[in-house]
Amino acid sequence: MTVEAPVEHVMPRRDADSEPFWAAVERHSLEVPQCRDCKQLRWFPSRLCPGCWSDAADWKPLDGSGTVYSWSTVRRAPSASFRDEVPYIIGLVDLAPNVRMFTRILCDRPEQVEVGAAVKVEFQNREGGLVLPCFRVVGTEVAA
Repeated sequence: MTVEAPVEHVMPRRDADSEPFWAAVERHSLEVPQCRDCKQLRWFPSRLCPGCWSDAADWKPLDGSGTVYSWSTVRRAPSASFRDEVPYIIGLVDLAPNVRMFTRILCDRPEQVEVGAAVKVEFQNREGGLVLPCFRVVGTEVAA
């Protein structure tokens, strides 16, 4: 007999490399590291630039606009903590050169999501004070 224990949502891990990202998200700003030497934007935050190996970087705000690169509809909850959220969409969103983020994609109906669809960042307040950047398909805004 298998007993399913309650599973909490996995919380993102904040570390020295990602702390500026999370601090910006809490201010409802989307920022990524940009190498001071070769000017390459990068995602995931890391100590060294993958282009030139420099350790000099600044954080650059993005406008939060992007396009869907790939996506999938999750119809079966991966754990009990997601049971009330299915179906939901996860995917890869292109925001800038070298910035492809894995994220939740928001819309009214799954058929509104397609490769190349325009998206815009939307910040969601989650349990425990966590703020997450999600991306909404343009034209599917939630009525206030």
